[in-house]
Amino acid sequence: MADTMDTYRTLTPYLVVPDADAEIRFLTAAFGATEKSVNRRPDGTVMHAEIVVGDSLVMLGQANDTWMALSGALVLTFRAVTAAPTAPRDARPSTSCAPGWSRARPRACRRPSWWR
Repeated sequence: MADTMDTYRTLTPYLVVPDADAEIRFLTAAFGATEKSVNRRPDGTVMHAEIVVGDSLVMLGQANDTWMALSGALVLTFRAVTAAPTAPRDARPSTSCAPGWSRARPRACRRPSWWR
C-alpha cells in the first residue's frame, strides 16, 4: 500500500522519549493506540515506531547518545467521552520533571533558567 495523506497527515508528531517501550504501553493502555510498525536497534531499543491513536499517527523513537529526549505534550481531541480511560499503574507516565526542570507546583514543572 502506498503512503498517502490517509496515512501521514500534514503534521505528524515525532517524540524522542527515554523509554519508547513504556511510552507505547502507555499510549496503548490509556488511549487504545495500535502499533503500525516498530523498528528496533541491535540492542533491542526502539529506533522508530509508528503508533496510531484514533485517526492520527504518532511517530516515536528512544533517546540515545545521538538523539536526546525532550519534553513535549500530546493534545488529544475527543468527539464524545462516555467514561474516563483507565490505565494500569505501570502504564502511566512518570510524575517527575524532565532533567534540569524543577517542580513549580503539583503536577507542573518549571523550565530551567537557561530556557528562554
